[in-house]
Amino acid sequence: MVSWRIILAELSLSSLTVGRKEILVNSVSLDLAPGQIFVLLGPNGSGKSTLLQTICGMVRPFEGFVTIDGNDVAQMPLATRCRKIAWVPQEEFVEFGWTAREFASLGRAALSDSVFESKEDLKATENALELCDATHLAERPLHELSGGEKQRIRIARAIAQDADVLVLDEPASQLDVAHVLSILELVAQLTEAGKTIILTVHDVNQALRLPARWGFINEKRLEVFESLEMIHSSGVLERTYQTGFRVVDAETVVAVSCSCRTTGSS
Repeated sequence: MVSWRIILAELSLSSLTVGRKEILVNSVSLDLAPGQIFVLLGPNGSGKSTLLQTICGMVRPFEGFVTIDGNDVAQMPLATRCRKIAWVPQEEFVEFGWTAREFASLGRAALSDSVFESKEDLKATENALELCDATHLAERPLHELSGGEKQRIRIARAIAQDADVLVLDEPASQLDVAHVLSILELVAQLTEAGKTIILTVHDVNQALRLPARWGFINEKRLEVFESLEMIHSSGVLERTYQTGFRVVDAETVVAVSCSCRTTGSS
């Protein structure tokens, strides 16, 4: 049985405005308590990844700030930030010839002043690989792995890091159905130790099945919902994706053409 350090960290976004050359998401204020999952949804190009990277301190906000336990993430030394937030991108270029185990073990780098791995580091890496069903990949060169296999190793690296907050940009991308389900179950399991999880999910139905709060980016604003009933009664799916939706049950919707909005969508 794998256990994690119990976390009691609170994450706050205060009047946060983010973007690259122009504003993508404006004036976001949000508090996330330990053990919560927050799912971010929106069409491509709406600013989801930029918002996540700003939360991690990788992109400077135009306005506002992100804090963990009252400390500004953007002002944290890198080593401190790595102990607080773990980041899983959709993709990343890896130039060195690491094995999957070596790459996953990088999650421990910020936790020690030594260049040598401790027994705790080794155990954390092995546990993370096991949780991501990636133990059998451990000795393979990373560049030989498929896209889905690399994604599982990236998630293992973040889990080995044992940070207070995990931020995942479409962690289920490139995974087959079985591994999508296992990763989403793992996300929920991590919250039992008080970890705060923020993630984007491309599939709306996967998002609705998570025990979460949900945020939808619409016209540079973030709309936050606390329940599935609020989502279905608000029309936020239609506003976000500019198409109709038919509600099959609380956790299942089907996109329909715009002309069908009056025939069963809500």
